[in-house]
Amino acid sequence: MAKSNTYKTSYGLEYKLLTPAQWKKTRNTLQNPYDKSIGDMHIANSGYAIMDTQYNTPIDNEYDLGDIYNQIDEMKKHNVSSAKVKSTALGGQG
Repeated sequence: MAKSNTYKTSYGLEYKLLTPAQWKKTRNTLQNPYDKSIGDMHIANSGYAIMDTQYNTPIDNEYDLGDIYNQIDEMKKHNVSSAKVKSTALGGQG
């Protein structure tokens, strides 16, 4: 996954957000029905599929998802562009 498309949790876990269209393409490449279900759940909950950049699978850890959902909520709450949130999430000044 491209480094420019990654985000980080507050403790450094790198992840990628996929739009529903991007998820549909990625979903078709996954073999595991569980991974497909987790990605579908992400889309339903946040509007994005949340992918682990190391394993290229949807994240299913509740602790990780709590932090990521908070970041997504902040982005939506402040109506901030994803580029600005991405920069901030990666340690930039925003």
